[in-house]
Amino acid sequence: MVLTITDQAIALVQAGVLVICLAAGEPDFDTPSVIAEAGINAIREGHTRYTPNAGLLDVCSPGDEVIIPDPFYVSCPEMARMADANLVIVETSLNNNFLLDPKVLESKLNEKSRVLILCSPSNPTGSVYPRKLMEEIAKIVAKHPRLLVLSDEIYEHIVYAPATHISCLLLCLE
Repeated sequence: MVLTITDQAIALVQAGVLVICLAAGEPDFDTPSVIAEAGINAIREGHTRYTPNAGLLDVCSPGDEVIIPDPFYVSCPEMARMADANLVIVETSLNNNFLLDPKVLESKLNEKSRVLILCSPSNPTGSVYPRKLMEEIAKIVAKHPRLLVLSDEIYEHIVYAPATHISCLLLCLE
């Protein structure tokens, strides 16, 4: 699906349409030379293996629940399935900028809840959780000591005013 959208965006660009494609996450510029040189040196030094990435496999047991707000990145449900965990999809709405409603989240949590996947800024919606809402979610998470938050913040520097990024982890440490 991601590559299909990317192909469509490329075709539009080739047809002269101004497109900003955020599908595959590939930049529209060459890798900066300092990064390219670091990559070449890493290869020469034998750093050519993947880093450990078991993730949910390490924390979930069969029957655990993984809570995922919808819409979600395409790989999120598959990670849960690989861990033999049960998916709990929590619907969001355009009316609420695709952000989790804390009351709905709380109603979905139980003794089997193990992981909440929380992306801010969100891929695919771009929604950014405001501090107050993230604080409410952090308070709910704190009531469930077995619940882990997988906080994907890879896009923390791609935030447009008036939104500001706040890390769920930082709130939990306060």
